[in-house]
Amino acid sequence: MENEPCRPLPDVARALLGAMLAHDVPAAPALRAQLSSVLTRPGCTCGCGTLELVVTDDAAPRAPLHGTFPVEGEVHDDDGAPVAGLLLLVEEGRLSSLEIFSYADDGLPLPSPDRVTWFERPPVG
Repeated sequence: MENEPCRPLPDVARALLGAMLAHDVPAAPALRAQLSSVLTRPGCTCGCGTLELVVTDDAAPRAPLHGTFPVEGEVHDDDGAPVAGLLLLVEEGRLSSLEIFSYADDGLPLPSPDRVTWFERPPVG
């Protein structure tokens, strides 16, 4: 949604990205360095909490990654049942999008980090 103006990253999004990037995977250090200069705008028109991420510091290091960050989140409801997932997309080494997808048909806002279980995907190849 490139027409939308960029805004500061909401606290909940910053907390989710911090938790996701705290994992010890190769791309994480460079992506953590980009967090201080990230702005955001809505990343979807369905009403979900997906955010487009815009790194404003051209000097921030680029991560050795293009695609999906190898740590994903699973969002749980009050009863502990999984209801959604979180993905971080990276384009040409830059933070690009924090995606939330529902396991049902309805869109969800970004969850509190205490509702998320994180797991690393095994490397491909």
